[in-house]
Amino acid sequence: MAEIIVWIISAGAVISLLIAFVRLLTAETEVDRVVSLDIVFSSGVALTGAAAVAQAESHFLDIGIALSVVGFVGTTLWARFIEASGEEAPRDLSSGGEADETLADEERDLPVKEEGS
Repeated sequence: MAEIIVWIISAGAVISLLIAFVRLLTAETEVDRVVSLDIVFSSGVALTGAAAVAQAESHFLDIGIALSVVGFVGTTLWARFIEASGEEAPRDLSSGGEADETLADEERDLPVKEEGS
């Protein structure tokens, strides 16, 4: 039974890894690339966890922990880089617009930082 679960987890992780990797290569914005890279790292962690269960070796868990730390630090640094560059994520206007109007109202109330200060 455990072997079947390991195979299912491995197959799902490989499929998500491939989809995320394709998205990483074809993404139009930096935000999409960050999310795709985060999914690639998460899939790698799932694969190392499945390998640890399948082989009954705890060394794979150490690799999974290291991979998750590298993924977290990479995602955080890339997000800070995007924030510093001023790129914004595209907004989804297909939700009916109600949430977007609320967000736009909140953004209007924010203080504007002047360039000289």
